[in-house]
Amino acid sequence: MFKKLQILLMLLFIMVIVSLPILQAGFFSDDIVNSSGAGAMQLAHLNLWQYTLMQVKGFCVGQGRILLDSFFNVPFFYYFQDPLGYQIVRVLCIWLSVASGTWFVYLVTQNKAASLLFILLFPLCWSIEDMSNALVSYGIMLQMLVLCIMLALCFFIKWLENKKVAWFVGALLMYGFALTLYEPGVIVFFGVGYLAWRAQQSTQQYVLVMLPFILVSCIYLGVYHLLRQHGSYDGTTLGAMNAHAIMAFLYQLTGPIPLSYGLLRGHYLQTKYLLPFFRNPWHSGLIVILFMTAWMLFCRLLNQLVIPIKQRKLLIMMAIPFCVIPSLLMAVSIKYQAWLHWGFAYVPGYIQYIGMAFLLLYLLNKIKRFHRAVASVLSLILCLGFMFNSILVQQENSLFKYPRALDDQALQAGLLNHFPESGVLMTQDSWVNPAYLMQHTRRVIQVVPFTQQNIELYASAVPLFLMVHRGDAVILQRVQK
Repeated sequence: MFKKLQILLMLLFIMVIVSLPILQAGFFSDDIVNSSGAGAMQLAHLNLWQYTLMQVKGFCVGQGRILLDSFFNVPFFYYFQDPLGYQIVRVLCIWLSVASGTWFVYLVTQNKAASLLFILLFPLCWSIEDMSNALVSYGIMLQMLVLCIMLALCFFIKWLENKKVAWFVGALLMYGFALTLYEPGVIVFFGVGYLAWRAQQSTQQYVLVMLPFILVSCIYLGVYHLLRQHGSYDGTTLGAMNAHAIMAFLYQLTGPIPLSYGLLRGHYLQTKYLLPFFRNPWHSGLIVILFMTAWMLFCRLLNQLVIPIKQRKLLIMMAIPFCVIPSLLMAVSIKYQAWLHWGFAYVPGYIQYIGMAFLLLYLLNKIKRFHRAVASVLSLILCLGFMFNSILVQQENSLFKYPRALDDQALQAGLLNHFPESGVLMTQDSWVNPAYLMQHTRRVIQVVPFTQQNIELYASAVPLFLMVHRGDAVILQRVQK
């Protein structure tokens, strides 16, 4: 009993430490705009429900996509407008999605050590390449998607075990939910297809089992096709199937490999980033404690790791759709063919962490006899990943979180209390928009980007102002032509 408690406490400690970079992050990427949702509702004179429906309609009609994540993301941003509260909920959702993967690994392997190792291997793959990463942005869409995918697969395995209809219906519902959250939800179809193929005695039985999933898939594709007649989005528009597509596939496929971004891009290894990190005794102490705790836990779990050959094959076959399907979806997109590069995995990379963890479990089972050396390597990777992620978050925070916090404080102190009704505010900051200002001042203020063209256009016609950062202060400066 004491040993089990010791393992759980060490695991909990590691989960908290590796989550610290996320907890320190501000609002990045699309979340910069989404975090001002409360102000946008006031500008549009809509309540929470009406604004949520408007967002869903915007995706369906404007972009031709079935994305229902607004039903939880809009309330999420509405109730958690502070970056810390927002990131705490996100971290809880991350570990909830990991818990569903842990359940899946246990159902497959029947080995507690394997399921606990999965919890450690998932953050081993974390790489916060930039602000377009589901670990620190895009609300909780990817976390909920992974939860639905893993629950669908777990429910299906339970149905294969006892044939209770409730498990089958649950798997079907989770598949439907996954499809409406993000296109990679189709992973469920391939996962269930392989699980059913392994279990069924005949082709007829296999077809009967898969028929409801095929029906749900056809309905989804039909609705998707109809929506594409009304709107489009370059991220889901097919690009040319050429060398760019092949390279985009390889970029996305290799992005979730542990430390890929930090090592392939190389700039993290420059002394200007490393020295400030290690000069902080708090960081140095955490690295040492994290390494020692992870090493002891890896050693203990690797000693107990036993995965039979059939289950190892199943892990590999499950890893393939988790790694390949998100990569294919990025590769065929005209938008992401131009975006991706070595070491960088776009938003679906969060899903690929699952597949990478499955692959690592398979490999660890083969080399577990060298458990001390393997534990040392894994612990080092975990510590380096924590360091790389911490450095990146601090870099992004200096551009987004800290300047925005200064703006928040200035607005709360009344910076724009006497702003003229006919005035126009120029900005160089991506978060300063009418919704953001409404959220903090309860006033409708016109906002334009800080460009020479806008200075020429507005300066002689209306009072034109610019919010300027000077040290830790924000001042309102009149702009003259």
